[in-house]
Amino acid sequence: MRKDLRYRHCLHLRRFVDRCASDFRLEPVYHDAVDKPPFGFFTGWKQIANYLRKGVRTIQRYERELGLPIHRPNGKSSGSVIATKAELDGWLNATLIQVGSVPKRWPTERTHRIGAQFLQVDSEIALTFSAIALGASDEGKRRRAAQTARKAFDAIMRLRKNIILTDAETNKLDANLHRLKGELQRLGQSF
Repeated sequence: MRKDLRYRHCLHLRRFVDRCASDFRLEPVYHDAVDKPPFGFFTGWKQIANYLRKGVRTIQRYERELGLPIHRPNGKSSGSVIATKAELDGWLNATLIQVGSVPKRWPTERTHRIGAQFLQVDSEIALTFSAIALGASDEGKRRRAAQTARKAFDAIMRLRKNIILTDAETNKLDANLHRLKGELQRLGQSF
């Protein structure tokens, strides 16, 4: 019984030492021949992450926010991915050189789309509050609804400066804001 326990303890200790030692190797660690990519070519998030010695989610964040050179054979935004050793090495070297000058987060196309959707929804909610205020007979309810609509209007005007909108999104948002501004002026708000 004791011998079996000692053997298991030694086995766990050896695995731990092997994992720690792999952190100091310069070459990526492949556990079998199936994991090893063809020379200079990586297929899949795991191989790319293994080569860069990071986690898969970290690599995906690098691609999204820092422009890690990842290619998608199908041209879709999700699915299988490939990368070349030369491109990854070039990206690493360029990133190391520019570390002081590159902001941590670059707004992406997806970020702008989500921001545009938020502004549109917020403008519609503000219009709803202004309609509630215009229809309210109770002065307190009218004042609170008008204040909420005004806060939403001010937030939209402040946030839209940082979001790139398409022409259609700009037209729709401007129409809502023009209507909202008119309703707020009818409620006694000044601009």
